[in-house]
Amino acid sequence: MNRKWKEALKNAYKIPEPIHKTEFLRQIRRSEISTCSFMLSQVAYIQKWVIILSVLTFVASVPGGSVLKRDTIWVLSAWMPFIALSAVTQTARSEVYKMAELEMVSRFSLKSVMLARMGIIGLLHLLLLMLLLPLLCYYSAYSIWQVGVYLLVPYLLTTVLGLEAGRRVKDRDSLYVSIGVAFFVSIMNLVMKTLIPLFYQKQLFVWWVIILLFLIIKSVKEYQSMIKQTEELLWNY
Repeated sequence: MNRKWKEALKNAYKIPEPIHKTEFLRQIRRSEISTCSFMLSQVAYIQKWVIILSVLTFVASVPGGSVLKRDTIWVLSAWMPFIALSAVTQTARSEVYKMAELEMVSRFSLKSVMLARMGIIGLLHLLLLMLLLPLLCYYSAYSIWQVGVYLLVPYLLTTVLGLEAGRRVKDRDSLYVSIGVAFFVSIMNLVMKTLIPLFYQKQLFVWWVIILLFLIIKSVKEYQSMIKQTEELLWNY
């Protein structure tokens, strides 16, 4: 439609100025909600398979540990990328299902919703990890710190790569890339343990700690970049 027709339609359907708009808006009372209530309300919007997958990982580890013994830690280490994938996919749901624009004009900002859901999933995964550590230490010859690091490194590596893929690749393609990243990290983890067991020697554990610290910092920056991208998207709208 050219500019002439736009001007004609604008003049033909001129919207009258609102009367007493300010007074009307002042009469509207917004119900207050606490941070805790807001967080609890977001639990219902997290896909159920994410929670089920996390809980089943812990439940299966108890009988599985008695069968796999020392290999339990490496099986779980290779499974960690898929647990991380379940968290990463929740951050990209709005873009994948084309709901970002609608969620931006809802009562709670898209940024608050994303942070709440990521926080809930992160706390769930941290709780399950803390419950798994004593079990894994019992079946392996590693300390609790070593077990924690060996599980967190593939988890955070998948998180970092998945979040970066979500920022750079749009729509549903970002989901496929994240799945590919999880498979890559999982297979790489198994290959390293099988072909290069030297990396898991006690004298090289300090390098694992350095890698873990780097991934923690990098994951925080990726989350910040994702939130910043969300704010820029809102500005564009």
